[in-house]
Amino acid sequence: MFSRHRISVVMAALAFCLFSTQAFAFELEMPGDSLAKRKAKVTAGSGWLTQGAEILPMNRKAFEFRAGFPSTDFGVHIPVAKSFELIPFWTLDYLPYGVWFGVLGDTAGVSLKGRVWSKGPHSISLGADIGLIMMYLPGFNIGVQIGGPEFRYSHRWNKPRIAVITGFRMPIRVWGLAVSAEIPMLFNIGFEYNVIKNLNIHSNLEFGPTVVAAPGGVAGVGGHAGFQFGISYLF
Repeated sequence: MFSRHRISVVMAALAFCLFSTQAFAFELEMPGDSLAKRKAKVTAGSGWLTQGAEILPMNRKAFEFRAGFPSTDFGVHIPVAKSFELIPFWTLDYLPYGVWFGVLGDTAGVSLKGRVWSKGPHSISLGADIGLIMMYLPGFNIGVQIGGPEFRYSHRWNKPRIAVITGFRMPIRVWGLAVSAEIPMLFNIGFEYNVIKNLNIHSNLEFGPTVVAAPGGVAGVGGHAGFQFGISYLF
């Protein structure tokens, strides 16, 4: 025969189990949930990132803005498959790679990002970009940017939603008038943090050597370091 103390313990345990079961059932997707509710569960909240190796949900897009050196950047992330997205971009350029003097130019093009591996909080992507580059000051020039390969690794946490990002990229630039090529080899590290449901902040630091080539051979090797801070808005 149970004592009063044992009966109290059993009743407390039953109450706890009942409460836990109800809380768990509340979180489950019930058969009567509408399609809109199920879609909202997938896309709402802070489960999105732009700067790392992850890809946006198919029914969403994100605008990004970054300011700093060597440029101010604007872009739109457009997912076209579950693991692949296009990023049309435009940048205002005022510092060349590996050369420490001011210029004025811009670049317009598109970046490609494909996630090749993902497990838990870890993701890896490969990418490339191609664009038209223009130089206005100190002299006019025109060329193409052929960036790649670009490697990104990101590790994210969910509470709070923050990711640490690292990688490597080679935004190769080939100039047509004053014939030359810039071959930056840049390592980068940064973070992205979800501030509110549709707004993230992010920053990145990149550094590495830049080889400048001309028709006669290698014209020189310089060092590059850049830093940018920006925002991304989900819509």
